[in-house]
Amino acid sequence: MSAFPINPRYSKMLVIAQENKDILPYVIALVATLSVNEVLTSGLVKIQK
Repeated sequence: MSAFPINPRYSKMLVIAQENKDILPYVIALVATLSVNEVLTSGLVKIQK
């Protein structure tokens, strides 16, 4: 799990998902979504800051 530079909980999810290749793409998408601070931001908000 130390090979993944993310939260240990998320790396555990990835390691366990490798056992079932059917769910691996979904777990990767889930971890990627949960790893970012703001999922839904528009470019206009960033420009105004």
